Amino acid sequence: MSSEEQLLASFNSSIQKIVSVLYARLRNRTVKVRAPPTTAKPFYEPCYSTVLFEILDFLHVYYIPFIVVVGICFNALNVYVFLKTHLKHRSSSYYLAALAVSDSGFLVSLGMIWFGDSIGVQTFNRSGWCQLVIYLSSTSSFLSVWLTVGFTIERFIAVQYPLKRPHVCTVARAKIVVLGLAILSLALNSYVLVIAGVVENEHGADTCDMRAEYGELLSKITLADSLITLAIPSVLLVFMNVLITRKLIGFNHRFHVDNQHDPSTGNAVSSDNLRRHLSSQHSLHSAKTISSRLTSNTNRSTGSTEASQTSRELRFVSQNVATTGTHCQRSITKMLLVISSTFLLLNMPSYVFRLYTIVQSLWGQPAPPPMWCLQQFCMLLYYTNFGINFILYSLCGSTFRRCVLQIVRRKICLLSKCFSK
Repeated sequence: MSSEEQLLASFNSSIQKIVSVLYARLRNRTVKVRAPPTTAKPFYEPCYSTVLFEILDFLHVYYIPFIVVVGICFNALNVYVFLKTHLKHRSSSYYLAALAVSDSGFLVSLGMIWFGDSIGVQTFNRSGWCQLVIYLSSTSSFLSVWLTVGFTIERFIAVQYPLKRPHVCTVARAKIVVLGLAILSLALNSYVLVIAGVVENEHGADTCDMRAEYGELLSKITLADSLITLAIPSVLLVFMNVLITRKLIGFNHRFHVDNQHDPSTGNAVSSDNLRRHLSSQHSLHSAKTISSRLTSNTNRSTGSTEASQTSRELRFVSQNVATTGTHCQRSITKMLLVISSTFLLLNMPSYVFRLYTIVQSLWGQPAPPPMWCLQQFCMLLYYTNFGINFILYSLCGSTFRRCVLQIVRRKICLLSKCFSK
């Protein structure tokens, strides 16, 4: 065998070992599935196909660092847009900014594990760093789930009870909810600091894993964690998204019917002008102010035509106050609906495999090898969820796009001025 062939064989062997360790650690930390046996079997045996394994190998080696780097950059931009532009006056912006921070925390922990296994800097397998990385991963994933539930609940209230939205969906309340969820996440996942540590694996090497003496406790914690971060949030998100979608469809239908049959369209103060004015105010107070202004105009008017026109305007306002909040928040609701729905689509496959694994473990049966391979593909979708929100905001949120373009233009102008000097 030539020196080039020996070097290539050594490189392939190193890559296989790196991916093997990465698979085992990510699997043990997320869904608690034991690695399929590899002794006396080909390395790709769990996938029953060298092609599938090569695809999986490629994605783990190249896609994970890509989603980590790009996702962290996108999330940093999300935080800047939501907190440094006029979007900071919206309560939903604080949920989305906090979501970007928690997603970045998970990506940092994922990147540290990948970096250590690929480059050889074994920071993850050192006492202290081991507990910190797992704690960061667990806390961030928990917080991301419940922040998604949090802004979905806010949108549900805004759509189902538009008159309560100005009093319930406030910036101050959003800050309190975000802070409460962060504290709750830090507290509930603190057990990781105790049960995780550096242990000796079957090959005699030190590795970061859960301590064997806490095995029985860990099984109970895994079941409770599955309920808190899997079952309950999924049911809530599906239930609320269905109702929000139904309400939006009904609102769009009523909106088009009102435009076609509204007798006051040709008046001096048309229904479209009133709707645009109410939408710009974002509160029920604006509706009351317009109503009182029209009432005073009615009292001052002496002509029957002017009084009749003002009466129609008052009737239009009173009939549309209940749906004005939904209309002015419709674009925000659609964007957040897409975010929560995408969250479900990307997380549901890994959730299904996790539930399957739990059921199998309760029956005392190990997961079959093909499930291991499918699970790795599902975990890649799960990781994608932590770095894709910027793209969804840009596609679904026109206001978000405008803010990003304004930021880009300002930065280009500053750079052009610096170079011109």
